Amino acid sequence: MPAGEEISRIESEIDDARRDLHETMAQVHQKVEIVESELRPGHKMIQAYPLAALGVGAVLGFLIGNKTHRPTLGPVILGLICGYGAVKAYSMASEKADGKP
Repeated sequence: MPAGEEISRIESEIDDARRDLHETMAQVHQKVEIVESELRPGHKMIQAYPLAALGVGAVLGFLIGNKTHRPTLGPVILGLICGYGAVKAYSMASEKADGKP
C-alpha cells in the first residue's frame, strides 16, 4: 500500500474517532445535565418555604457543631445559614411588596 493511501486512511480513521468522541461527549453532557437537575435541591421549594429551610439549616448547623471538637465551627455554620435564610426571606418579602411574582 502506498504511503499516500495509508496516510489518507489513517486521517479518515482519526476523523471518524474524533466524530465518535464528540458524539459520546455530547451524550455524556446531556446525561450529566439530567442527573444534575434531578439531584439539585428544589430552589422553588427553598424559596417557597424559607423559614423551614432556615430551621433545617439551623438544626444541621447545631448537629455539626455538636459532633466536632471545634466549638466555633457550629455557631459559624449556624450563623451563615441563618443569615442566608434571613436575606432570602427579606428578598422574597420585598419582591412581593413590589408586585413581582
